[in-house]
Amino acid sequence: MYQITDPPLTKLLKAPEVAVILNCSKAFVYKLIKQRKLPSVQIGYSVRIKPEDLNQFIRENTSDYQV
Repeated sequence: MYQITDPPLTKLLKAPEVAVILNCSKAFVYKLIKQRKLPSVQIGYSVRIKPEDLNQFIRENTSDYQV
């Protein structure tokens, strides 16, 4: 049961939603998940990504390169 002391619940993202955010294909998102580069939550046959995990992935993969 959910307790008040538990972290706040957030909406889990579907792979197509992550693909839109990253401006890439769904296949590439699934590849990142399979390679364990992007953490995911397995719910039955469905895969979901926590927004905080996506933010962490973006931070870790952002370069300082400027155009």
